Parts: sequence; structure tokens; C-alpha cells
Amino acid sequence: MDGFDFSQFDGAGRVHKKAFIVSHIFLCYNSRLTNLKVATSTLLAICVLSTIARFYIRLFLQHQFSIDDFFLIFGVGCISCAIGTVYVVLDGLYLGMAMTSGDPSILSKIPPNWLEITYHYHKMVTISGILTWAAIVCVKMSFIFFFKKLIDRIRFMVIYWRITLAFNIVTSLYGFSTLIVACPYFNTLKICEFSAHLYSVI
Repeated sequence: MDGFDFSQFDGAGRVHKKAFIVSHIFLCYNSRLTNLKVATSTLLAICVLSTIARFYIRLFLQHQFSIDDFFLIFGVGCISCAIGTVYVVLDGLYLGMAMTSGDPSILSKIPPNWLEITYHYHKMVTISGILTWAAIVCVKMSFIFFFKKLIDRIRFMVIYWRITLAFNIVTSLYGFSTLIVACPYFNTLKICEFSAHLYSVI
């Protein structure tokens, strides 16, 4: 909603919105949530710079480009879009956590189109999850096809490679499906019930 102040919900979660943007990587250690002061944007920059360095070597020094390079390019694109998508819908995330906090004063602050925002957030965060998983799959496939060049003359290793490839394809498809099956309630009020349960455990 244009002009609506979403910043009033920035502190609704366990992690403030600004802290989430700067550092939203967590580790669970001894049943305690430890916030690592690592910026996602910094990690993404390292990822992109490493990829650029790799392709400089591949194209300008080795003068070659293969399928493992394609998977890596596609993976970097996927993770960049996934992170960007999450940042775009952060207002919806914190609005949802505020609404399920149990604070009665929140009801007077929520925007009139809160349901539309919830539906949009659900779709976008699902897309972000799919893109993130796609990036992970692309990195795995890049390694798999890179090692194919090293063992393509050893018969038993080629057989093992094919089994590994098939296993990774199956698990990759399963991973994509779980992102939809886990919460298939698009544009229905059931998403509100699911979100309430989800926010209560995070």
C-alpha cells in the first residue's frame, strides 16, 4: 500500500529487520540461536567475484567453455535473484510476524490490504526458495560434470558417475516439490493458519 509505514513492524521478529538485512545467517549451537555477523550481500559479492575470476581463467587463459560452466553461471543468477526476492518482500514477512505476535494493539496498525500482502509474500518467498534450491542444484551439477572429464576413460567410474547423476536428479526434483507441497495454500485463507504456526516456531 503506497505511503503505508511498514517500519513500525521492523522489530516484530526475534531479529530486527535492519539486522536481518545486514546479518541473517544463523547457527544453532547447543540449542541456542547464534547470530553470525556476516552480511549476505558480502557473501554474494564474494560468490560473484569468484565466479568472474573462474570465467576469466576459463575463457581468456584456457579458451574453453563447457556444461559445468553453464551450470555455474545459471546458479549464480538464481541465488542473486533469490536474495533480491527476499529483500523485496521483507515488509510482508515482518507484517506477518507482527500479526501473529498476539499483541492486540497490532490490529489497529495493519494495512487494509494485509491479505493481499500475505498472498503476495507467500508466492514470492516460494519463488525465492525454488531459486535458492536451483542454485544449490546447479553447483552440485557443475561439480558432477566437471569430474566427468577426469574419469571418462575409466569404465567402472563412468558407471558410478551415471548413478550419482541419476541420484542427484531425483533428489533435486524432490527438493523442488517439497517447496510447494510444504505449503500449497496459494491465495487462500489457509495460508494465514499455516503462517501463524510457522512464525510461532521461528
